[in-house]
Amino acid sequence: MDKLIDVIMLAKPETDIRDFLNAADLYGEGVIDSLDIMVILDEICAAFCIEITGADIRREDFMTVESIFALIKRKGGV
Repeated sequence: MDKLIDVIMLAKPETDIRDFLNAADLYGEGVIDSLDIMVILDEICAAFCIEITGADIRREDFMTVESIFALIKRKGGV
């Protein structure tokens, strides 16, 4: 999980994602937007050596840091 936090902070350095670990909906609360998701995805793919395609992406995968981590696990990155 620490690696994911580092990756998100690299992709979105103006936001300390640790302040939002308990957020119920990162997208809905305005912590991340659609462009941030694309940048975060790019960084995740590189950092975890996985491939995530458009077909793999669901809104619920980006609601929380935990759900992003679950996506990485599903794709074999952890």
